Amino acid sequence: MVLEYPDAAPVCLSGPLISQILVVVVWALYGADGLRQHPALAQLRLETEAPTAAAPAVTDLGAGQRSAGDGRATGAPRLDLLAFVAAHELVLAEHAAVLLGVSEPDAAEQLQELVEQGLVSRVRLSIHSPTAYRITQQGADRVDSGLPPLRPMDLTGYRRAAAVPGLWLAARAGSFGETPAVLTARQMQAADATSRTGSLLDLAGAKFGNQSPQGETDAGSGYPDLGLLTAAGGWVTADLLFAIPEPLSLHSTIGRAHRDSLIVEQWFLVENPQSGKLIEDTAAELGLSDQVRVQLIGSL
Repeated sequence: MVLEYPDAAPVCLSGPLISQILVVVVWALYGADGLRQHPALAQLRLETEAPTAAAPAVTDLGAGQRSAGDGRATGAPRLDLLAFVAAHELVLAEHAAVLLGVSEPDAAEQLQELVEQGLVSRVRLSIHSPTAYRITQQGADRVDSGLPPLRPMDLTGYRRAAAVPGLWLAARAGSFGETPAVLTARQMQAADATSRTGSLLDLAGAKFGNQSPQGETDAGSGYPDLGLLTAAGGWVTADLLFAIPEPLSLHSTIGRAHRDSLIVEQWFLVENPQSGKLIEDTAAELGLSDQVRVQLIGSL
């Protein structure tokens, strides 16, 4: 917590009680709406929002009683929607609408059903951000027990996480050519953790994660945002960058192609031209310019 004064230097307070003080201050200044929406409490909301009800057993969509009109099974979660939410750090109703081929309000209704069953949580990072949905541990266990826990998220991470599902949907729709499989970072982590075959490179224990200078896999940011399997059997990685990357981290990221010959191309979608220049220079230094593509994107 930073306290600012008109005629003195600011004071920074830290410690285990600061989160409680922040809650009191936000409530005093902004009331109940501030508790629900103020960005200063975003991390607390992500960590503490609890499911509203115990989740029933997941059943096949074709089983059970169907509601009139929409053909969906009542009481049974949409497994395709649940898997979609689980594979990403967060999704928006607009993403779910594209996935399901329904209107955005209908997609929001179906996401709310998952919230009520305790499989998904509903969060907002700030008063200006749309409602987002994140998988709960209960929901993740129903889909894939190898999925890693969700990480804390700041504003930059939120922007990237909110953009990745749209890129995933575009890839699945064939916007980047024939892609038999599209994997998210969380799915790659799950495959690494369980050493499963057939998910990444058809090799037991295939590793997509970056390597630290000590040779250890970076379990967090070391995975590309997406991995796209090409028709020829190689992999294309895609990363969205909304901040200028650190040089050492960038070396490890671009060096994926040296560590795995089946990575045939690496895409970087960047917001800042300086990031693009740094990526191109690093690729040239590593002798990988022919495998690296940089695309400047607008604000997402």
